[in-house]
Amino acid sequence: MTKPCTTTTDVPGDLFDAVVYINVLEHIEHDGAELALATSLLRPGGRVLIVVPAHQWLYAKVDRLTGHFRRYSKKSLLAVTRDNGLRIESMRYFDSVGLVPYLVLYKWLRSTATTGTNATIYSRVIMPISYLIYRIFRGRVIGKNLIAVAAIAS
Repeated sequence: MTKPCTTTTDVPGDLFDAVVYINVLEHIEHDGAELALATSLLRPGGRVLIVVPAHQWLYAKVDRLTGHFRRYSKKSLLAVTRDNGLRIESMRYFDSVGLVPYLVLYKWLRSTATTGTNATIYSRVIMPISYLIYRIFRGRVIGKNLIAVAAIAS
């Protein structure tokens, strides 16, 4: 079993070009400390790529049960990155089609099911349509997730 990385001295070798968080940051209670660590591991010109759930008003029981401490607004993601040595280069919404079913199913109806029929419909129907809308509107249509690229602040 490997020990989790907690300081820059735990990482052997060189610094990194990029650190990637895909649906991870919302699971980390002290997200600012995590981003500060990520920043310290980047070489000059390095980037942090972030995908997180959007809109705290969508936070539902299923979020808590899956270990989410929060959902992010553009403002809160901008603040936590800026406060920890990063500058946002781009930030866009993703999964506009999934927002309404999530609101209805998980927020209003309080479902906690994340597998089976829900997962199949989501992956085969909702995601492909959301991806098409993302490509057409380039992330300017509200969605249930945020995708961001941040660089070391100069």
